[in-house]
Amino acid sequence: MVQIERFVKISKYTIVFTVASLLLLNYWLLLLMNNLQGMIEAQQVLVLIPLTDVRLPAFVHLVFSMLLEIASFDYFETGELFEKVVDTKHSEPLD
Repeated sequence: MVQIERFVKISKYTIVFTVASLLLLNYWLLLLMNNLQGMIEAQQVLVLIPLTDVRLPAFVHLVFSMLLEIASFDYFETGELFEKVVDTKHSEPLD
């Protein structure tokens, strides 16, 4: 009987600990995803600022050129790879 009571007690603590851990992990992931979404939205706004009709200093243009390089995700050349994979043929324009 003592072993069963001990097993029930350990099981209750294990379940409580597991549920509490999952709740804390869920809350932490929620905060992390909100932070990530905020960073993506801020990057979108920063990338679109040069499209406005406002004169910006030269340093800001330098920063925006670096930011656009990061935002475009063009780290690897894909032109030749795309042509090989898709097997495109060059032709005369239609117009």
